[in-house]
Amino acid sequence: MRFRDRPLLVDGIDADLYVPRPDLESLLLEKILAHRNILLVGPSGSGKSTALHKLAVDLRNAGQRAVLVNAGAGRSASDLLALVANELDLPDLQPDPNLATPVVSLVRSVRQLAQAPESVILLDDPHHPDSAYELFGRLREELWALPHQWVVAIRAGQSPSLRRPPADAFFPEVVEVPPLNEPEIEQLLRNGLDPDEAGLVLANSQRPLIDYPRDVARFARQVLGGTLEQDQDAARRRAEIALQLGRTASMALAEIEALGAPVAAGDTNFLERLGWTRPHAARTLAAMEDAGVLCSFPASEDRPGRPRKLYEPNPHPPA
Repeated sequence: MRFRDRPLLVDGIDADLYVPRPDLESLLLEKILAHRNILLVGPSGSGKSTALHKLAVDLRNAGQRAVLVNAGAGRSASDLLALVANELDLPDLQPDPNLATPVVSLVRSVRQLAQAPESVILLDDPHHPDSAYELFGRLREELWALPHQWVVAIRAGQSPSLRRPPADAFFPEVVEVPPLNEPEIEQLLRNGLDPDEAGLVLANSQRPLIDYPRDVARFARQVLGGTLEQDQDAARRRAEIALQLGRTASMALAEIEALGAPVAAGDTNFLERLGWTRPHAARTLAAMEDAGVLCSFPASEDRPGRPRKLYEPNPHPPA
């Protein structure tokens, strides 16, 4: 079984797991090439993040510069701007302590984004909708003045925050991730399972209503013997091994699991939250991988040099 509990990179090591969704892919690309900002809406596990990865590939193939920003760690509009600036390779945005009004500092931070080449900014899953509302509502005029376009992927339950004035005007296009159809479900199972496993799952007559990729993966695990108890046991073993490695490993594991997304040793937000330097993070993450707490994969990105190494919890830690 090759299903992963994270978004697919699409053009990376898991490209063969991806199931094309031509209608959604072409719609997103068409709207962006028409210079429209997009709000991409879907429930957790619907494939929003994977859709953004695919859109980034399609945009680069079309000659457009695209940057993918993991917005989950941002707790304020200032945080979101700092994360965007980091992916645009701009200097860190530092608030000016001499400014009496925080909004003025935010406006200056937005204007600094104009220093980057024209880009499509793919903002993935801001967990704090109020911060996104502040950015795209209160600061929309400043954002409109930038050379960039925006695609913001947000969970269905959080979308009302960006669909009310004044933020709603920033997103003339709202695209909802559609449920998987039967051919897509079958293809996803055949991509993620061995032939014998796929046959067992497809032949199961007690399949519940399945709408999205996460539903498919969960049902496959149920049929093939994967259970929540096994997932909890894996989490317990990871925590025990990390504890043996020391306090820093336990801190790193807790932070990665809280973020719910892979991290690199140089991720600014990860380093700031732990108060670590990049070399210290690199040593700790490598030791955790050697011990089986984490596993790694190369990031798929359009940058020169070696790709970043991303770490995530190992779903099968040693006993």
